[in-house]
Amino acid sequence: MLYAKRQSDAALRRYHDITFERFWKRELDIEDPAVVGSVLTEAGVDTTGFAAYSAGEGREELDRVCRGGRGDRRVWRPEFRRRWRALLGREHLPTFGDPRRLSG
Repeated sequence: MLYAKRQSDAALRRYHDITFERFWKRELDIEDPAVVGSVLTEAGVDTTGFAAYSAGEGREELDRVCRGGRGDRRVWRPEFRRRWRALLGREHLPTFGDPRRLSG
């Protein structure tokens, strides 16, 4: 995402849309640089230099973003609580349904 953002807002949006949909369908391994590179290419991003970026400067940039001024290494993500259970991301949410379905 950081690499796509460097190219343009449009490239970032295309990359984000492809990645978001496939990740939540469990069709994408976002920890595999080759897979990320292919999604970047599909999104129209020039991937010249991506391998070097992801192994060096990109890793450092990601580390800075993840720490984000808190000084820790935690990455924050959407989290919803239902009773005593944490639901991560949006995969457990009803699609365009009644939000009251989460209560109880």
